[in-house]
Amino acid sequence: MSSRHRSFLASPDGVNRLNAAKARLNLTNTAIAERAGVSADTVGRLWHPERGRRVSQASIIAIAAVLELRPEEIVPVVEWEIRLEKSLISDQVVAAHSQTAQVESREKVGLASIFISYRREEPDKTLAQFFAQELERVGLDVFIDTGIETGAEWEKEIDEALNSADYFLLLFSEKTFQGKFVEEEIITALERREKCGIPVIWPVRICLPRKHRESRYPWGRIYRFQHEFWESENDNTRILLKFINKVRQAKRVEVSSGSQSFIDTQESTSSPPSPLINILKLDGAALSGDSAFYVVREADKEVLEKMQQKRALIHVKGAKQTGKTSLIMRQYKAIGELNFNLRTVLIDFQALPGSTFESLNSLWYAIAEQISSTLAIDDWDNSWRSERTYNINVNKFLSSFIFNNLKTPILVGFDGVDYVFNTPIKKEFFSSIRSFYNYGAHDSKWENVRWLLSTSTEPVFFIEDLSQSPFNIGTRIDLNYFELTEVRKLAEKYELKLEERIVEKIFNYLGGHPYLTHLIINQLAYDIDSADYLFNAETAGNGFFQDHLNRYVRQFQKEKSLLRAMREVINGDGCNDFRVVDQLEGAALIKRDIYQRVIPMCELYEKFFGKVLCK
Repeated sequence: MSSRHRSFLASPDGVNRLNAAKARLNLTNTAIAERAGVSADTVGRLWHPERGRRVSQASIIAIAAVLELRPEEIVPVVEWEIRLEKSLISDQVVAAHSQTAQVESREKVGLASIFISYRREEPDKTLAQFFAQELERVGLDVFIDTGIETGAEWEKEIDEALNSADYFLLLFSEKTFQGKFVEEEIITALERREKCGIPVIWPVRICLPRKHRESRYPWGRIYRFQHEFWESENDNTRILLKFINKVRQAKRVEVSSGSQSFIDTQESTSSPPSPLINILKLDGAALSGDSAFYVVREADKEVLEKMQQKRALIHVKGAKQTGKTSLIMRQYKAIGELNFNLRTVLIDFQALPGSTFESLNSLWYAIAEQISSTLAIDDWDNSWRSERTYNINVNKFLSSFIFNNLKTPILVGFDGVDYVFNTPIKKEFFSSIRSFYNYGAHDSKWENVRWLLSTSTEPVFFIEDLSQSPFNIGTRIDLNYFELTEVRKLAEKYELKLEERIVEKIFNYLGGHPYLTHLIINQLAYDIDSADYLFNAETAGNGFFQDHLNRYVRQFQKEKSLLRAMREVINGDGCNDFRVVDQLEGAALIKRDIYQRVIPMCELYEKFFGKVLCK
């Protein structure tokens, strides 16, 4: 079996739809290839299935998006999944596999895609081929460069596979450090992971001592992920089965392209933590509502209490990466578990297309669409008329599909609503929320609508008249940084028995920043001996914090006003531009001390940015 991406042929109807879309949009094959980010050869293969040359799932999704088609219009939906009639793992694997981990007969396996990165020398090469063969035999979608056809665009094929992979299986030995190809693949995987949370990175050390550490870029960043250690063929089965289980326990999620991808969500409360702990959250994403590593704060209790009140309006204010989204998801889950008589809808404003914010009507249409999707309401848009004003449309929608048919109160959550602050409709949108909230004072039906808004920045700097917004009514709840006791609680959740001086060192070094605290404690759970180098701010923890810090460096390079203000704060001069101060506070880069003076958020930021920005 070819060790390449599992691929498909377009159906006859699919080819007809491709031709129709191509003609309608007046696009050539070359133009389609450029817009989809695939090779011209890939486009040609899709158009000519009779030649038997298949196209990867990721490429079909990309081409379909360019042509404004759904992938299942090109390839029948039944082709996208595989049913295994029996376990296809080799006898050696089955013999070593426990009863609970065995691949069940007729199990439906989603096509998680794996990119194998390795150096073409022994034993790396043989091990890579072993993994490719066995992973594909259990129905996974595997790419290894030995499967590239003669005459194909070699670099293009590798880039396509790497940019669509859910998992990055990295095999490296001492000789790997001498080459550049694997390093370039690592850089691409890390940059993509920083941008969208995938691929999951799984390094396997080949005959390398456990204490070996390569600090130069990009290798220094690889050491934050769990490593497997391969010494001989005796380790093949153990590592293979661990990887298969990891993929099978992952959760399929929607990604920004509309396609599905796999994210590792395995968590355990019954056994000591391991570096397998949900890698997604280490990129700043929200913790799941039932995460074993969530630290409950006072704000959680207050939000949950206010949610239960009639005609509630709650504003959660907290800097970025302090856990606002995690808090909201946690409370939404609690509502279900405690059997509250309340339906919940959560809308992430940062996930909405930019065109949504062109008019008030288009934004409320998107909100109604999200509500109807969450509550499984069909044919709702038949009542929406573009010639009507937004408030009439919203009233019609809620009256016809929410109030009349569903008597249970509804909680509508707007996460990241300060995204609207920089749009031309900010005044009208926030005024509309306030108006809808006020309806509940004299209309019993509107009394059943409750509102929850979260922001990172202070509304007063963006909205001229707060009396025409929801931000000076209802309940405001500030989500603060971790206290020392909460840092200790997080370490306990990882089952880490840290000395009190280490807990205090983490708290003082990171200022209680929730995301950074999760990051460093997760690393200590993996490698307690890493404590010393993690606290070196000048080297960003030997590259450990580099990805996170570089995001801000790039932002400073783009916005000179933020750069000047941050320099002033680091130099102890403060900053008199309150709007810029709010932006820096909202980004969790600065805070106020007990005398209300503006200072760097933490020691890590003060020393690192002092070196990089003030030199």
